[in-house]
Amino acid sequence: MAAAAAAQIPPYGTPDGYHGPFESERFLTELSEDQAAMLARGRGDVHLDALVEITAPVARILSRHRGTLSLPSLATIDPETCVALARHRGNLLLNGLRALSPEQATALVGHRDWLGLDGLETVSDEVAETLCRHFGVVSLQGVRTVSAAALAALRSCPHIRLHEALTKSSLDARSDRGVGDRRNRRR
Repeated sequence: MAAAAAAQIPPYGTPDGYHGPFESERFLTELSEDQAAMLARGRGDVHLDALVEITAPVARILSRHRGTLSLPSLATIDPETCVALARHRGNLLLNGLRALSPEQATALVGHRDWLGLDGLETVSDEVAETLCRHFGVVSLQGVRTVSAAALAALRSCPHIRLHEALTKSSLDARSDRGVGDRRNRRR
């Protein structure tokens, strides 16, 4: 039965540079520690598009992988799993997360490469300040609603990538000043 099910999963091939141990990784809904170890040894990017839950032990094993680790279907993860994933060297894409607590943000700050959190629609003031301590790029392209304090914190960090609606509003505020406005004159 397992062979028949595996045959029904269409392989996605290697055009995107995948060189992992099995081609059906994108379709895995569960991941054992043994499967995680196989993926961690593979070369190239790991995209676990259908994985909706991950345990801290599995995350610790996956964090040994070098390259992009994409977990877009994880809607929530606990802080212990965040700590494990933060050890990953390479891009870490957690674009399925809809909320991020201060504890999770603190754990993820330990990550050193690109951190994708594009599924977040809002971040608290505390989370915004915490993410500014991240050493790599943090992508928050989904964030649309933030407090003035959180927006100021995020805008002050050059490595934070925000949706253009949030970055544009700062440019619009400057362009709203007239040419003759004293605030626009050079000194």
